[in-house]
Amino acid sequence: FGSRVCHSPNSPMAMLRTTLRALRAVRPVAPVLSAAGVRRFSTAGGTAGSKLAAAMQTELQHEKEQYEQPKIVKEFLEKSDWEFMHVEGHVNMSVEKTTEAGLKIQVQWQLTFPTDMETEQAAEEPEESTEFAVTVTKASGDTMIFYCTTHRRETHRFLIGNITCGKSPDELQQQTTYMGPEFDDLQDDLQQGFDEFLKELGITNPLLDFIDATAVDKEQQEYMRWLEGVKDFVS
Repeated sequence: FGSRVCHSPNSPMAMLRTTLRALRAVRPVAPVLSAAGVRRFSTAGGTAGSKLAAAMQTELQHEKEQYEQPKIVKEFLEKSDWEFMHVEGHVNMSVEKTTEAGLKIQVQWQLTFPTDMETEQAAEEPEESTEFAVTVTKASGDTMIFYCTTHRRETHRFLIGNITCGKSPDELQQQTTYMGPEFDDLQDDLQQGFDEFLKELGITNPLLDFIDATAVDKEQQEYMRWLEGVKDFVS
């Protein structure tokens, strides 16, 4: 991630963004602090600019005092052979590695907004999942992309939605590319085979826990960065 780029409608991150937009259209998301409830701005006296700057500073100070990076993030990076990539101010994250067989594996996902704790407690099964895409590329350029979601189940930690395959990464960026059948429509032995294939490539519980943790942690870091930027702008 060196700079922001425009992805085609069928690229992994474009697919993720489309999904996120659809979710937001169904359920508007209010910014919240996952550990302390709904985020609330403080008020201060003075002119409009100084009042806003003071409120932002109070909120920023509160967020910094409450913030603690999940232990799983540091532990995963210390022990894993995945290379983690992200850019300050961007929503995208990824991990990459190359297998001994020469397969390049890239897993991409985006930050997610924390949900209201009261809403989650009222739900029978709180939604705790992250959309991600796994791109597997051979040295020849042949590429396969898995569109997945993390899943909070001990026996099955991720779900596959669709799988697309082509002779090159560029081929899979075409708007008319066939996205493959719905994964649930495949025979059980095929579903099991694809699950095992991803697990052999490293899509295992430690990585999936890392994806879920960083999706929320990244949003919190960007929120604090946004507070700092707005405060400086209006000061």
